[in-house]
Amino acid sequence: PTPVLAEVRKVLSSNGSWEDLWNQKLTPWDLNGPTPVLAEAALERFSGHSHLRVLVPGCGSGYDLVSLAEILDRATVIGLDISPKAIQVAEGTLDRAGLANGVAHTETGSVVELVTEDFFALSPEAPFDFLFDYTFFCALPPTLRARWGEKTASILRPDGGALLTLMFPLEDDAVASDHAEIAGPPFPVSLEEYTRALQPHGIALDEGFPRESPHTVERRQGRELVAWWGRH
Repeated sequence: PTPVLAEVRKVLSSNGSWEDLWNQKLTPWDLNGPTPVLAEAALERFSGHSHLRVLVPGCGSGYDLVSLAEILDRATVIGLDISPKAIQVAEGTLDRAGLANGVAHTETGSVVELVTEDFFALSPEAPFDFLFDYTFFCALPPTLRARWGEKTASILRPDGGALLTLMFPLEDDAVASDHAEIAGPPFPVSLEEYTRALQPHGIALDEGFPRESPHTVERRQGRELVAWWGRH
C-alpha cells in the first residue's frame, strides 16, 4: 500500500475510527470532486424521472450529493456517513455549491439531506429508488459483505429500485473472496463478491453490465467496473 493507505490501516487496526481518519485528514479515497462516472450514468438511467429517493452511503465530502442534486429533478438525495466530521465537511461542500442541508436546489428542486448514521442501523421512512455505492463496499470488512447485501436489498424499492456500483479495487475472485487474508481498506473486490452478497436477495446485474467507463478516474483504470443492479 501507499504510505497514506498504510497509515489509514494502522489507525483502523489500532481501534481508531473513520472519525479519526477524517479528523486527521487521512482520506485518500476522496477525489476532491464528484465521481466522473456518476453524472453520466444517472442521467442515462433517470432522464425524465422525478421525485426519486436517492441514497449515497459513505458520502464523505459530499461532492456526489451536489452532482446528483444538480442533475436530478425534484429528488431527495440522502448523504449518509458514520463520521460526524465527514458530514461537517459535506456541509461545507454544499455551502460552496450554493446549497444547504434540507433546502431545495433553486433550479432542479432537489434536496440534499445529510445524515450521521451507521448504514446497518438506517431505518428510512421509505425505500430508495436509487442507491449509489462506490468506495463504501470496499471499505467494509469483508465479513460484513453478506449483511451489506441484505441491508441494501431491504432499503431498495422492490419494484424498479436501482443500485449503481463502481466496483473498485477489482482483483481475481480467489483473492477478493479470501476474507481472512485480504488487507484493507480498500479491501479487494470482485464481481463474484457483489453477486454473492446480492443474489440471495433477488438482486441481479442488469443486461450489458458490468462494463468499463471512459470516465473512470485515471489512476483507477483497469481496476474498476461500472454495474447497474436490480430485481428482474
